[in-house]
Amino acid sequence: MKPPSLDRIQEYIWRICSFEQRVPGSENERLTAEYLRELLESFGYEDIREQSFSIYGWNPTECVVKVIEPVQKTIEAAVFPYSNSTSIKSELVRLNHADDQSVEKTEGKIGLVPWGPHLYLSPMRSYFLAHRQGLAALLVAAPDEGDLRKVVVVEVGGEMQLPLISISREDAEELQKIGEDSEVILEIATSVERDESATSQNLEVVIEGTDDSAHQVIVGAHYDAFFKGAADNAASAAIVLELARLAKEYVDDGGTFNRTVRFLFFGAEECGSTSYYYWINGSRSYVERHSDIIENTVAMLSLDSVGFDAPNYIASTLDLMDFARSLKVSMINKPKIVHYGPPAYGSDHWFFELSGVPTIYGVSFPSPHYHT
Repeated sequence: MKPPSLDRIQEYIWRICSFEQRVPGSENERLTAEYLRELLESFGYEDIREQSFSIYGWNPTECVVKVIEPVQKTIEAAVFPYSNSTSIKSELVRLNHADDQSVEKTEGKIGLVPWGPHLYLSPMRSYFLAHRQGLAALLVAAPDEGDLRKVVVVEVGGEMQLPLISISREDAEELQKIGEDSEVILEIATSVERDESATSQNLEVVIEGTDDSAHQVIVGAHYDAFFKGAADNAASAAIVLELARLAKEYVDDGGTFNRTVRFLFFGAEECGSTSYYYWINGSRSYVERHSDIIENTVAMLSLDSVGFDAPNYIASTLDLMDFARSLKVSMINKPKIVHYGPPAYGSDHWFFELSGVPTIYGVSFPSPHYHT
């Protein structure tokens, strides 16, 4: 096979990112799937298999945060997944982690809190504390400087009881400074569309193997995303696209693969359910519907959140650990790579792994670009 084209990969990323806020079940997720289909057709694939599946659809359509007093200012903001629609006008207060009994001081007000030290858990802890203190809404400052918003899914087993809203670190610092001299009054309006019968879709193309073995290999990545989602996960989807293009070109030129190779593009990875496993819905649906394929799969490679300057982790089940460690990096400036195993939950490899499929999970982490 020929080497991958970085120019093509960048082109795929830019195009996928043009479908901003392609959250599961949304029109932009559907348009992204159409773009992937068109690309795969242009590569020469004729049998492009689409699998639709039911999800819980949550799509934010509006999030406005305005400072009303003592100045007038509109703050760029974004709601965390599963926040509800609301309209609030109230005083801004700092959320006090040291005093979770201060209900009388915070009831009905709008809280402000830094992101916290833990990427996943800190906003969740702040949400539950805000709920106990009776806040009407909570603003969470993004952890890094720059015009950046970020979200994670708070595991509440359904919709949140109060809106959780991300703002930039700089705007949070400005609000704090204003609040040192006077009372700050904010007005918040959020609007979200919910659809309990929404759908998402997986796309699949196959290169048939030539030997008598039923063994198969799966390469996959999800294409849905919060915000533009360049790193998470347009870059990974673009890599799988380029591999699919090169594989098709290789066989069209007379090359062969001993084993069947399946290239999968998963929908609804970021969210799409109100159950404990609110994420990785597309890959779970695929595993549940294709037990015959799963039984014959000897390796599954899943990519998520790649393409930026961060430690690169390759997590492998024990049966693939030696193979993963044997892989060589063909780059002048070789990135830092950390091997560990087995892969934990977190992306589309998980339900394959639970079904006994040997897996390799590639991810770069941590990064300010996660969920942006």
